[in-house]
Amino acid sequence: MKNKLFVILSLVMVMAGMIACHSTNKFQRYEWLPLVDCDSCSFLELMDKLSEFDSQPRYIRLENDSIMWYTKRYGGLYSNTAIKYTITNNELIIDSVNENGVEIPNVTGMHFLYSRDSLVNKQTNEKYYNQKYLKRMPKR
Repeated sequence: MKNKLFVILSLVMVMAGMIACHSTNKFQRYEWLPLVDCDSCSFLELMDKLSEFDSQPRYIRLENDSIMWYTKRYGGLYSNTAIKYTITNNELIIDSVNENGVEIPNVTGMHFLYSRDSLVNKQTNEKYYNQKYLKRMPKR
């Protein structure tokens, strides 16, 4: 009788541990979009403003509560690096170096305004939009 009770309690504890450790939070992925505020620009002026941007797509993925992945695409190749971060008062603060101790220009040491829909770089005003938000945006 004691063995059966021990097995049942062990199974209950294992199941409770599995349920408690299971997280339904999925990572958040943000994509950089070059947006230009130019309602009265001609086509050539708009093309000039768009050509000023760095054309490689960039992504920020918040993996968990302390590690983010910064990805930049160069043609068909991707550069992917892990960086530590913290969030305090809706401000995402990125560590000064990545996991390998290397500084990445325009990423490490930056402060972003954080929301579930977007990340806004406080210094350069670059905007990274969440994938769920981009799917809801109306097509032009």
